Amino acid sequence: MMKTCLILLLLLMSFTPLLCEPTYKAFSAKGEYGEFNEKMKLGSKPPSCEYRCGACKPCGAVKVPTTSEGNNCGLRAQYTNYEPEGWMCKCGSSFYNP
Repeated sequence: MMKTCLILLLLLMSFTPLLCEPTYKAFSAKGEYGEFNEKMKLGSKPPSCEYRCGACKPCGAVKVPTTSEGNNCGLRAQYTNYEPEGWMCKCGSSFYNP
């Protein structure tokens, strides 16, 4: 009786991951939800820099490091691998807000 219960419990536990596997959904550009089969990418996507650089061409998005000079609260050593980045629009040597 104990063996039967143990075997039944093991069988039940082996099928549980199949029943509980999550289904990932992503929001598409069309505004509809659909199944997401590809790997999800982390981070932000570049902004549209159209009309952001005035008459300067070509205007494109680039990643730039953010500066936090005024935030020196002594916790910097704990987060030495954390380097925040942001997006800016760049044309030639000039940078513009997206």
